Amino acid sequence: MPPSNLICACCNKSFKLNMMIKCTVCMKAFRHLCVTLTIDEENMLNDQSKGYSWTCSSCRNINNQINDLKKLILSLQDDIKAIKGGNGATTHDPKDSFVFEELIEEINNRNSRKRNVIIFGLPEQDQADVPPTRLTKDKSQVVDVLKVVNLNVHANEVKSLRLGRFDQSKCRPIKLFLKDEDVTSSEMQKT
Repeated sequence: MPPSNLICACCNKSFKLNMMIKCTVCMKAFRHLCVTLTIDEENMLNDQSKGYSWTCSSCRNINNQINDLKKLILSLQDDIKAIKGGNGATTHDPKDSFVFEELIEEINNRNSRKRNVIIFGLPEQDQADVPPTRLTKDKSQVVDVLKVVNLNVHANEVKSLRLGRFDQSKCRPIKLFLKDEDVTSSEMQKT
C-alpha cells in the first residue's frame, strides 16, 4: 500500500498525497504550494489519463542545458563535415605561422603589462646622488605609497623605473613592474 503522506523536497514537511506532485524526471515529491501550483493545476497534472507531465525547476534547468548541448554538438558536427568536405588537405602558408607567432608575442606582452602600474607626483631624487642611491630612494617612496593604499607588497617584489628624461621643472612618473598580476587588478580597483 502506498504511503498516505510524502515529504516535500522544498520545505521538508510531510503532506497528504493529494497535495503533492511528483517530478517525472527525478521522482521527488513537492507540495503544490511550494512550486506555485493551485490545487486544480496539481490535480490536472497528476491525472494519468490526460498524459501531462511535470518537472521541477532543477530538472527543467538540466533539460535546457542538455538541449543546448545537443544543439552545440549538431553545430560542431556540421562544422566538422564542412572541414572534411573542404580541401581535404590543409595547406600551411608561412605567412599564417608568422602572424600566429606575432599574435602569441602580443598576448605575452599584454600579460606582462598587466602587472605594471604608473605612479604620478612622486618628487624627483637629488640628481647629485649616484644612480643606485636614487633608485633605492625611489623604491622606498614607492613602497611607502603602496602601504598607504593597503597593498602588501615587499620591496623585493617591486621593480621601478622613472619614465622620460630628467627635467628640473617637472616630476617624472614612476613605472612599477609588480610580480603579481592579482595585486594590480584587484587591489588597485579598490583605491
